[in-house]
Amino acid sequence: RGKEGVMSLAQGIVHWSPPSCVAEAVARAASEPDTHLYGADDGMATLRQALAEKLRTENGLIDVDVMVTAGANQAYANIVMALLDSDDEAVLFAPYYFNHQMAIQMTGGGDRIVLGPCDQDSFPDAAWLEERLAQRTSERRIKMVTVVNPCNPTGVMMPKAHLERISAACKKHSAWLVADNTYEHFSYEIEGHPAHTCVGGDHVVNIFSFSKA
Repeated sequence: RGKEGVMSLAQGIVHWSPPSCVAEAVARAASEPDTHLYGADDGMATLRQALAEKLRTENGLIDVDVMVTAGANQAYANIVMALLDSDDEAVLFAPYYFNHQMAIQMTGGGDRIVLGPCDQDSFPDAAWLEERLAQRTSERRIKMVTVVNPCNPTGVMMPKAHLERISAACKKHSAWLVADNTYEHFSYEIEGHPAHTCVGGDHVVNIFSFSKA
């Protein structure tokens, strides 16, 4: 603050209040009996239906199961606990989102994290992944691969073909692909960058977030 020629790369924190209509809706909800009851573990049915429609029309994901969590970080932690045992290997591509590493560490798999490289375009190295997945043995098995698209922290958006190649490699070797789409709206096609795309399948778990919408 007060300096010239300096760009802050600090965390962006919202400093304005929500719209008045949101505050009014929250106040109305506080007086509704259902607000004070236990809800469905996977989220309100009406909300999940609305999100499924959003995924269909905006992301091309059809007939998918939707679960609502208290933030994308909780979603990832749930995924780790559901899919990984402590002796399963999980791939993160460096540079990676630090909370993904912490979620795996907290559940006992920190020493089984496999750090993959990015290629010259700063995309997750698909060739490396294909080779590494093929090295599966009875004692070493990659159970889950995580990608963030666009990437946090680099901001790089993967082209559709690259994402599909990674997905195909995971499917071939029976590994889960977790695609974190938190920054899906941070796309800059007008400047020549790829549009955001998603992949689906029985081996894919997609994460989305309201916080960056």
